[in-house]
Amino acid sequence: MRPANRPIGAVAAINIKAAAASVCTILAWHLWPDGVRDLHFAPISIFLGIMGAALFIGSAAKAAKLYIREKAIRTYLSQGIRPKSASLAPGQSLRDAGMLDD
Repeated sequence: MRPANRPIGAVAAINIKAAAASVCTILAWHLWPDGVRDLHFAPISIFLGIMGAALFIGSAAKAAKLYIREKAIRTYLSQGIRPKSASLAPGQSLRDAGMLDD
């Protein structure tokens, strides 16, 4: 039994951030100026490169958090069987043990 399944939203967010990082870095590479005439594209290219790096770092951090969470769940589940709730002790057992003053 698995108490908490892998959240689909977290996996989708990781994939979307990774795809956005790829698009930003590819655009930054394509917009990098080849000569003096195209220098006005340099700030846009630098901004896209920084944004792509930030998205990639965010994606990697989110993937690491998800991995750590799943590892903790696996560790917890490997400790043994599922815990069971204890039943209430009958009144006679409590009297015999001296826990009730009846």
